[in-house]
Amino acid sequence: MTEDAPHCEGCGTPMIPHHDATTRGLICPTCGWSVVSTALPAVLTDDRPWRLFAAGFPTTDRGRLKALAEVRGINLVEAAKLVRAMGPAPDTPVFEGRASELVQHMARLREAGITVATDPGFPHDTPAALAAARRVRVAL
Repeated sequence: MTEDAPHCEGCGTPMIPHHDATTRGLICPTCGWSVVSTALPAVLTDDRPWRLFAAGFPTTDRGRLKALAEVRGINLVEAAKLVRAMGPAPDTPVFEGRASELVQHMARLREAGITVATDPGFPHDTPAALAAARRVRVAL
């Protein structure tokens, strides 16, 4: 900390930056006094409708079918029918919704080994956006 850094009003100690999923501010390492402001990540405030696309895979892969069924909100039989109609490129729409939901569904499908893509220009395909979306459950 430099001499120009803000000092605690309680004890005079230089304040240190504080950052978490939804807040930013300064905190005193000595007495705990803090100044904090809300700072919602962009993934939580982006309410444009985004689309998630997936590529086909063998219908014998139950783990992938289960992941697709969860994201689509369908049963395994319907998921298998959908996969049979899919091609090898991620061009079949499987979800449309808010960015915070989409990044979580993308992660779920990727964890299952499914190739995914989003609308062009989707800016929230980052580990930080995924972490923020998973930690914060907000109805905006």
